[in-house]
Amino acid sequence: MLNAIRHPRDVLIIYVFGTDMVATDNWSEKAKRRKTVGTGRTRYLKDVSRRFKNGFQTGVPKDSKAPF
Repeated sequence: MLNAIRHPRDVLIIYVFGTDMVATDNWSEKAKRRKTVGTGRTRYLKDVSRRFKNGFQTGVPKDSKAPF
């Protein structure tokens, strides 16, 4: 016995003998590809990987040799 029930967007729940299986429904796959990150200039994201490597440091760099 196989029953399929529509769920909110992009999810199709199929009930087979009491077990729950979730299948994705990619009816808007091409639209996602058109509108996703990377289809434009992505000016901000160019810096994110570099900042991530350094731990997102902010402010003025510390002096390595401070006079005491």
